Amino acid sequence: MLSAPTAWSVEPASKDAPPREAAVPSAQEVTLTHLQAEIADLQALLVGQLPQNASLPALFEIDLSDAQAVTQRIQSLQERLSVEIEEAPATNSSAEKKDTAPSKKAGTEQVQSKAPVAQADHFVLLRRERDRLRLSFLQLPAERRVALIEQDRLKRAQESLLAEQAASAKALASTELARDNALAAATAARNDGERVLATEEARLLAQLSELAALRQQWAESNQTQLDQRRELFARYAAVSQQTPLPSAQADELYSSIRSDLKSLREGAAQALNRLNSASQLPLREEPLSLNDSRFAAHGALVARIIQLRQRIAQETAQLTEREQQERYQDANTKMTGLQTLQAQRVTLLGQLSPEKRSEATGFNTQGMARVLDEIAHVRLMASWYPLQRAHDAQSLFSLLQDVFTAGKLGIDLLKLLLLIGLSVWVRRRCRGWINRARQWLITHVQPKTLRANIDRAAITLTAVARELTLLLSIYLIFDWLYASELIIAEVAVLRKLAYAYGFYALALALIHRVFLTAISRYRAVSNELNHKILRSLRWVARWALVVTIYLIFAQALLGRGALYGIAEDVATLGGLIVAWRLIRAWRSEVTQAYLSYSPNGRLAELVHKSQNHSYGLALAAMAFIFVAARGLWTWVSDLALGFEQTRKALAYLFRRQLERKSRNQADAFEVAPLPEELMLAFSEEPATADLSIDNFPKLNTVLEKAIALHDGGRGDLIALTGDRGAGKTSWLMALKRSLPDDMTCVYHSLEERNYQADGVCLLLCHALGIADSTDPDQIIAQLHAQRPQVVLLDLGQNLMLRTVGGLAGYDAFVYIAQATVGRVLWVIAFASWPFEYLQRIHPNRDVYDQHLALPPWSDQRIGELIDARMESAGFTADYDSLLNNDALAPNPTPLINDEEAERVADRYHRLVWDYADGNPRLALHFFRMSLQLIGDKRVEVHLFPMPPMSALEDFATRTHYVLACLVQHENLTAPEAAKSLCFALNECERALYLLHKRGFLTTCDDQRYRVSSHWNRAVLRFLQRKKLLVV
Repeated sequence: MLSAPTAWSVEPASKDAPPREAAVPSAQEVTLTHLQAEIADLQALLVGQLPQNASLPALFEIDLSDAQAVTQRIQSLQERLSVEIEEAPATNSSAEKKDTAPSKKAGTEQVQSKAPVAQADHFVLLRRERDRLRLSFLQLPAERRVALIEQDRLKRAQESLLAEQAASAKALASTELARDNALAAATAARNDGERVLATEEARLLAQLSELAALRQQWAESNQTQLDQRRELFARYAAVSQQTPLPSAQADELYSSIRSDLKSLREGAAQALNRLNSASQLPLREEPLSLNDSRFAAHGALVARIIQLRQRIAQETAQLTEREQQERYQDANTKMTGLQTLQAQRVTLLGQLSPEKRSEATGFNTQGMARVLDEIAHVRLMASWYPLQRAHDAQSLFSLLQDVFTAGKLGIDLLKLLLLIGLSVWVRRRCRGWINRARQWLITHVQPKTLRANIDRAAITLTAVARELTLLLSIYLIFDWLYASELIIAEVAVLRKLAYAYGFYALALALIHRVFLTAISRYRAVSNELNHKILRSLRWVARWALVVTIYLIFAQALLGRGALYGIAEDVATLGGLIVAWRLIRAWRSEVTQAYLSYSPNGRLAELVHKSQNHSYGLALAAMAFIFVAARGLWTWVSDLALGFEQTRKALAYLFRRQLERKSRNQADAFEVAPLPEELMLAFSEEPATADLSIDNFPKLNTVLEKAIALHDGGRGDLIALTGDRGAGKTSWLMALKRSLPDDMTCVYHSLEERNYQADGVCLLLCHALGIADSTDPDQIIAQLHAQRPQVVLLDLGQNLMLRTVGGLAGYDAFVYIAQATVGRVLWVIAFASWPFEYLQRIHPNRDVYDQHLALPPWSDQRIGELIDARMESAGFTADYDSLLNNDALAPNPTPLINDEEAERVADRYHRLVWDYADGNPRLALHFFRMSLQLIGDKRVEVHLFPMPPMSALEDFATRTHYVLACLVQHENLTAPEAAKSLCFALNECERALYLLHKRGFLTTCDDQRYRVSSHWNRAVLRFLQRKKLLVV
């Protein structure tokens, strides 16, 4: 609660001061007194008391019931106070500088000049304090502020009524006295004309008396109604406070509100009926004709009668207009009070005791009575709303007579029409724009994965483009163009309805797109099925829209009362009806899907028997739950598997289980020789054309370069890199097969390491079929003299050795290749580690025109590769043993159908893919290690034996260095290792021999060693863990 700030006041005069003559206060004194009075009133307001010196509208200079005006006033006060706070230090400091070291001569003048300055500062401080108090009041909670405003309004209404009652009583007494005098004059009349005129005057005065009595009656009625409002306000003032009430007090107030609401509704109904009832004003009688000759001698009396008639006509017109205003104001007051009391009743619901709340909200007599009361309230609102808006329209018509108001309204309407027209135009063309942008992006974006993602996003955006445009239009209309009008209840409700429809349309389009995308992954979607899906989604979405609209109107009319509270029950009931319609529409599809998923399930027999019976709907509903759960799980699983990290995580869990099992089951499965067909199919040598899988990234790009060279263009120097076994040789062979038949292509594998410049020159001469030469320039000249050709070099890592002078041969090749790209397209393949070393050696040189790095294969591609090799060998793989292996299936179950077997195969292929890090050669090796012959053309898949990294710990550190050097070169002989490491030759020979003996390395007749496929990943991980693989 805000504490009352310190009052600003002028110190009173001393009691002992001599009396002074009364003087007229100056303008400054009047302003000072007015500021002090305003500050006192504001301080009283902050402690809950009404102002004594001014009304609230005069105190704040705005209409406090206008939310927009209050917001603007708060902003202006905050800005004014912040500016004053910033300027105050500067003013004080400048004043201090001016007052420094005053001279004695000017002392008196300075004292005199400081007086008005101090008074001006005092006015500034008073105004700042007034602004601060105004801001504190306007920032009070809305409930407290509204309560004080209503209390002030009632006070001013009471003062006005008292004045009106006094004036009415005085007027009534005056007219009664005049009527008595007129009757006396009629009795004492000297002739017939005077008597008739006096009688007419008395009759007219009697009419005036009736009108005055009617005024007095209205004033008394208004006083009674005001007393009732004041009583209601005082009775329920505690509800308007933010502090929660004790349960007992809340229960008592709730019961009292229910009773007062009933009487208020009756009074409001009577007030609404009086709006169209007959007037209470007395009927005017036929006036006396004053043209009679008898009245010629009584001109003064005739003049009084004419004046009385004019006065009666004027009073009648005024009272007729006031009667309509009084009736409307009475209805408005009662309806406003009814709404206020209804809101307070809703507020009290959350503070009731559990017993009272259960009684008030449950399906019992009290709960049903509450619902009926709110229905009666809605009927009153329906009767009152058109009358209220018709009354408001009259004031709008009067406002439109103002040129500026009418012009502003016309401009706003023109903006609205332009915005609606633009929205319609954009909605009709947005899908075409997105399709054109989609086609352009698909054409110009190179990575296939990015292109596919853009394509999917564009398709989804096309499906919801019109709905997004609609939502944008709703936002621009209500939250931009008419943002200041949202304080109007109708505009706020219309905004909610528009957003409800916009989100309904967007949700319907988006969910429909998601359903089609999900279903199309498993089956073709025909037009009939598409329409049926859309029709079913509309049933659900439209019911959700109906419930939303119901909630919007219920809250706008009654707040979160009984009708709002039963929305959940209404939605549930309607949802059951919609669900019944859906099950009935999809009964055939649901039962067929259930029987296909679970032909031997618990409901299968009952579903079969009930397909043509009405009670089958209940079974169809049970089957639908199973089918929906199964479909949702499949869709979520497939969606998760669409992310590589998810697949790696699942494979990692399997791999951890395999690693634990490999320690305990070393002898459980021994790799036995396989038939020759399988050995050939799973050979680790580069794949032949019939065994190749179409997975050659960027091949078409290089092929276009080759064709351009063939047609007279320019070649390139391209580096193709990848891990050993990634498919570099297969990629080069695929490119060679794709070239035109009349184009010269040379493929050469650099099997021997040759890192001297002369040796590389001779090697290129032999490979390209030109005259031997050790001069690079002569080789360049010969190549320029030949026709354009493509040169494919494999094992490019054998052109270098990591030693002093070990790059001479590589540099000679680069020099020749760069000089001949006008006639030759060079493609040279490197292992990853040697190429990274070469790139580090020349960090600031663009050696190659293009670098193509072969990425790891995806798990789907690895699965396709394994299936293709099994099919080419003519063998069938049996995965039953995996299900019976607790490493993969803790609860072993037999295979049920082909679908289950295919899923197990996919899981195992993913495990192989993860362990091989997407390397196709390693994947083929480990899958081949998993096979065991069990019959004719049948093999059984077991868990492959996994090489433990701990086996490498047995070797000495310098042996580890030799192994790391081998990995960094991809292949080495003992002399090459000795030269690179500067080790003794016999030490390198011994290290390579031991590693080969233990199976870590393989070798050929030339004693060139390579890491074996079986130990490839284990060796790399061990060396990386030891931080020995430094580029």
